[in-house]
Amino acid sequence: MASDSPAPVATAVLGDEYDDAVRARLMEVLRRMGAIAMGEARWSLAGSQQVEELDVDIDGRALRVEAETYVGLSIRGALDLVDGIQREMAAGSPTAAL
Repeated sequence: MASDSPAPVATAVLGDEYDDAVRARLMEVLRRMGAIAMGEARWSLAGSQQVEELDVDIDGRALRVEAETYVGLSIRGALDLVDGIQREMAAGSPTAAL
């Protein structure tokens, strides 16, 4: 019997929002996975917190990338997709050495 329940969703903080090496590594992983931006990146300011958001599509699956002051650089999407990106990030990439 098939379940109509949505796939589990997860959020993972990958590092500091100001860490350019972590940002570059994430972008490289997303490129290798074939991610396509769904619209423009968004930027907002609320008090002392700056928030940047980008929604991407990876093989028909949505993923949100968010950088928020005092929170960090995070991704949110299907649990298995988030876990896969975290594994790729931990494995490193050519940009990690830059």
